Amino acid sequence: SLLNNDTNPFASESSLSATDEEVDKFLASFVNDVWELGEFIELTLLSRIGSFANLTLENPSAMKALIEAVEKYEVAIVEYQDYENQKEKGSLKITSIKEAVIKQCRRDFESKSVDVFTTIHIYAADNADEDDAYGSQLTATIQAATKLVGEIEPVRKCFPKDWEIDLHWSLCISNVCSSDFLQKIGGPDGHNLPELSITLLLDLITWVEFFCETFESAYPSIKEKNPGNISIESRPDLLNGDGREINPEDVMDGLAWAKNMLWEVHRLAKEEFLVQTRNQTDSFLDKIYNDKGAERSRSETADGRLITSLCEEIFAFIIVHLRTIRDHLPAKSEIFGVAACIVLSRMQLKQIAHHEHAFDDLDSCCAAANDFDRMSERIEDMVTKFKEEGGISQLSESLIDEACRELVSLYSSHAVYAAQSVHIYVFEPMHESIADELFSAEWENDLTHNQLSVGIVRTIEDFRCDLEIYLSDYLLKKALDAFVTASVLFYIQSLLMKSEKHTLRTISCFNDTTKALGRMKDDIRIMREYFEGHVETMPALKRTIQKEFEVLTIVCEILSSASAGTSESVNEATNFVFVLHKQFSDVQITKQFIGDLWHLVAPSQELGVRTLIESMEIQLKSLSPPGSEMRGRSSVPGLRLDEMVRKLYSQSKRRRPGKIKDRVDGARRRFSTEATALKKRRNSLIQSITKKPVNLS
Repeated sequence: SLLNNDTNPFASESSLSATDEEVDKFLASFVNDVWELGEFIELTLLSRIGSFANLTLENPSAMKALIEAVEKYEVAIVEYQDYENQKEKGSLKITSIKEAVIKQCRRDFESKSVDVFTTIHIYAADNADEDDAYGSQLTATIQAATKLVGEIEPVRKCFPKDWEIDLHWSLCISNVCSSDFLQKIGGPDGHNLPELSITLLLDLITWVEFFCETFESAYPSIKEKNPGNISIESRPDLLNGDGREINPEDVMDGLAWAKNMLWEVHRLAKEEFLVQTRNQTDSFLDKIYNDKGAERSRSETADGRLITSLCEEIFAFIIVHLRTIRDHLPAKSEIFGVAACIVLSRMQLKQIAHHEHAFDDLDSCCAAANDFDRMSERIEDMVTKFKEEGGISQLSESLIDEACRELVSLYSSHAVYAAQSVHIYVFEPMHESIADELFSAEWENDLTHNQLSVGIVRTIEDFRCDLEIYLSDYLLKKALDAFVTASVLFYIQSLLMKSEKHTLRTISCFNDTTKALGRMKDDIRIMREYFEGHVETMPALKRTIQKEFEVLTIVCEILSSASAGTSESVNEATNFVFVLHKQFSDVQITKQFIGDLWHLVAPSQELGVRTLIESMEIQLKSLSPPGSEMRGRSSVPGLRLDEMVRKLYSQSKRRRPGKIKDRVDGARRRFSTEATALKKRRNSLIQSITKKPVNLS
């Protein structure tokens, strides 16, 4: 205002002609006062405030007022320098405090980032348990790092953009966090990660995602910076504690390095987490299936279904396990989908490994069937509930749905497997009490009312009535499917055992073959009619009956044809060979099976029919390519005709015709081959001596 003549009451005409030098001389005392005031303000700010970082974070309003004062002071300097080109004259200079304040801010924020970690580490070390000191240190690091990252935005809002304090603060945070986490996990290779619990690994993974999301949101340019080398040696060395100004582009490079290094930590932690998730799931499931299996008792539901606590034990653990993982991860994290799929896949593998261990008797089979059926429903309910609660990404939902479908399918198939395994304990006593009586002389001559087949269906009915209480309608139907197959196999096995024990090579094992065949047809009719009696309530059973009893019909036709005992009847066997071969997919088994049936009623023609089948070997093999023998067949023990026949023949001691002849023919072929080779060698030797071809024919 002293420079303005319009407002200065002391201005006179003489002063209007004053030179610049006189004005400077007049103002010198005032400027010196301002200059000294600037130095005083600077000294006061730097010595008495303590830490600009603490002031910013604890009292941002005060820091904003200070910043405003500094900026105002700078405006006064600029205004003076602009007056009459004082800056160009350089005669009077006023102290600037902005640069000193900015520099001190950089120092304070750099110290702040280090002090936060140092303080919290000391506290964690003093209060940690000896058994969990490492975990406590990492937890403290995560807490400190979270606090620091959360303070980036308040600093950005407090300081003017041209001060670039937020850049420096962010660089300090990224440096100290990346360094500390690398140290905690045991270096770039993560040697200490196996010592962490699943929850700590999840906390670490979550923090890295939080860090990267925060920094990429604040500084979008670092998203595109993906350096190929993120080793410790490639880390930009930008901070040295002196508060010097750093080029913003270099700061971005430093932030990008820290982000990419922490993503590497994220990758290592994720891999270790998934490994531990798999191992922990395996450990718990093994304990449930193995350790508690012997102690697990059966109980009945209100409607009489037999169950155990297997379903409740497994899902009590799985639900808590998955919920813990989900709650420790940020919403929509893709890691949850991967972890859930690992858990579900381990459930699948453990179920495959252990599902048969519970089959000790009929009751345990029923309880296992109901348990597995409930587990198939429970897994769908669990996944649906997780999806309804939200927080799962679309990709994770897709992965979990696919794994869930596979597990539901497995549990359902094992429920059917367990229900059908009941047949073992239904037919086992019949093998001991009835098998030897079937096809005996008493069966042929005295049991004119087919008492044995009637006994078979009555036994099956008694068990069916029990199963009607123990199993659901769906599983009961599957059990009855198994009973149909088991009845047919039981009858055929008893017939083959009769052939095994028949040693006469010219006489039928039956006194009256026609009567025996009639008795067989009546037995088959009685069993078939029993099962057909349940078709009305179980329509799908009709198809099983038609398929399984077709084999018995073919067996009866073969015996009827063979009973003629002529060469024409042997030739007629061709009609049955192709049909039966589809059951066995093995030429030798087909030959053995049909040969044994022939041996029952026409032993003298057995060799002829075996020779006929051998002549058809090429045709039969073309009908059964490799791998076709298992296609569409049951995996339940005791429900496959080919397996039953193979097992029977592996224990057979009966001498079948054609074996000696085969040995003789084989010896003749070997002798002929060796003789031909010897002739060739001798001819070659003579030629090498005489150099002339020699005819030794």
